[in-house]
Amino acid sequence: MATSDRRIAILGDVKRLAQEYYELTGGRVLGVTGEIAEYEASQRLGLLLAPRGTPGYDPLRGEELIQIKGRRVPPAKLSSQRIGDLDLGKR
Repeated sequence: MATSDRRIAILGDVKRLAQEYYELTGGRVLGVTGEIAEYEASQRLGLLLAPRGTPGYDPLRGEELIQIKGRRVPPAKLSSQRIGDLDLGKR
């Protein structure tokens, strides 16, 4: 399996485990939302992730430093806040 395919498979497993953990523990989070958001956003937008632990930013677009924030989206019936999304048509 190619490296990028393996990463995608692992992230899928992590998402499922995080959801199951949340349900089993009555709402405790596993703490992987940020890592998943960074990887998915960088892949979809064609960005190069910065080395782990780089303070202040996550990926690079040329010389531009970018910060990615990810949030868990609760079921619609529990959500009372507006949540943004990633619109790939507005690069």
